[in-house]
Amino acid sequence: MLWLEFDDSTDTLRLSHRLLEHRISIAPGRIFSAAEKYRNCIRLNCAQPWPARLEKALLQVGRAVGNLAA
Repeated sequence: MLWLEFDDSTDTLRLSHRLLEHRISIAPGRIFSAAEKYRNCIRLNCAQPWPARLEKALLQVGRAVGNLAA
């Protein structure tokens, strides 16, 4: 697993909803806390081969994070 922490203003639940529109699923950090912590974190599974479609999806995640900040 990869645990990524973004700027405090990044709402990864909102990010998750935007990415689902592109058929990309991430795990927002807050689902791993009963106290609503980790709102700016995501968990990614990296225990699979690295095909081109995964690389494209990760680039889309990066763009989506950038668009949230804009």
